[in-house]
Amino acid sequence: MKMRRLVGAILAAGRGARIGSIRNEYPKALLPVANKPIIEHQVDAMRNIGIQEIFVVVGHLRDKLEAHLGDGRRLGVAIRYVVQESPEGIGHALLQLEQHVDAPFLLCLGDIFFLADDLQGFPDVVERTNAECVVAVRRDRPERIKQNFSVLVDATSGKVARVIEKPQYPVTDLKGCGIYLFNPSIFNAIHQTPKSSVRNELELTDAIQTLIDEGHSVYPLENIHWDTNVTYECDLLAANLKWLAHSGARRLVGRNARMNPGTKLIDAVIGPEAVITNPVLVQNSCVLPGARYEGTQDLICSLVYRNERVTCSRSELELPGPSRASS
Repeated sequence: MKMRRLVGAILAAGRGARIGSIRNEYPKALLPVANKPIIEHQVDAMRNIGIQEIFVVVGHLRDKLEAHLGDGRRLGVAIRYVVQESPEGIGHALLQLEQHVDAPFLLCLGDIFFLADDLQGFPDVVERTNAECVVAVRRDRPERIKQNFSVLVDATSGKVARVIEKPQYPVTDLKGCGIYLFNPSIFNAIHQTPKSSVRNELELTDAIQTLIDEGHSVYPLENIHWDTNVTYECDLLAANLKWLAHSGARRLVGRNARMNPGTKLIDAVIGPEAVITNPVLVQNSCVLPGARYEGTQDLICSLVYRNERVTCSRSELELPGPSRASS
């Protein structure tokens, strides 16, 4: 079946309560990975498969998002904004699009950074199976699945049989990645889904389960190389380092960044207008745009923004064994 016009949707209304004071400067969707906001990576991925119109649900710091993205022409798409007035969960945020979207749509959660070859697999699955929903999945560790949602697939049909939000004891290694393709039927499923007992919010995973329970076809798509929900500062640093490794680069320096001539960069991202005043080693670290580091200690596994520094463990950053600087 040839698919109808496909549009894009990005949920970017969240407050980012767990990411520290950085939330006062950036809406989460504008947090930079490789000196480009997460949401721009998502827009690029959508545009690259032919999506021309993208709806962005905004809330917290919406003026900054709208000022940065504008009408989308700079990014080669048309962007429309829809406001979520109160934070009542991801399902509620998605429901704000009901009056605006009447076609199949590719959805990204605005705080998800992912690495993938492309997203063409989503419409391909729909054309092949006539699915009502396609869920991006990736095989991951139990501790990561516990923080997201697990996806159980029926071995006979290949369809998703069950999705479980933040499972205490995952029984599968398939984790949902926060990227979906939906038909508009998802809106009716959200209306029929009660708020969760834990958070009293409309959970998107519960709505997907409603689709499944009503007999609609939901399929998994295993096409994501790596992903993270940027919930904490160290998630943002991990995303920057994964981008470096994926691109084969050892450093990235933004325009007008100023560094002491003795500064040494190894697996580091330095943002535009950032300043490092002393001759330090910057390794497995990221200095965000406009940040200033005046310390004399080396920056190892550190994220610097404004005048603040957060140091992360190697396990938080998924870094292997010994430092690459010593090899």
